Amino acid sequence: MELSEKRMKEEILYNEEKLLNNDFRENAEVLKDLIEINYIEINETGVQNRFQPGQTFEKIDGVIYITNDESQLIDLSANCKLLIYGAVKVKKNTRTMINCSSIWKRKNDNWKVIFQQRTNR
Repeated sequence: MELSEKRMKEEILYNEEKLLNNDFRENAEVLKDLIEINYIEINETGVQNRFQPGQTFEKIDGVIYITNDESQLIDLSANCKLLIYGAVKVKKNTRTMINCSSIWKRKNDNWKVIFQQRTNR
């Protein structure tokens, strides 16, 4: 993987981690820099949510950690990438493995997410 591709993947993963963090999910100022207009999220229970900048996200019930060793960044176009990764959701004393994907679009030198899905394994 080229250095620039590695840096791009790290940047997108960093932003993805923000979307999974409840402190950031409740911060409209942070989210406006991360989400594209008409962003769609499908959570691990299959509930579909649409968001607009200025809105905050519902809290995740538990904590989700990305397992970086399983992540892939796939080119959809020069300025659009599909991120696929594995994660672990920890809730009380239960650990659940989940498959996740998101589509990121580069706009004005910033990556913004337009779609995210989490599915229990």
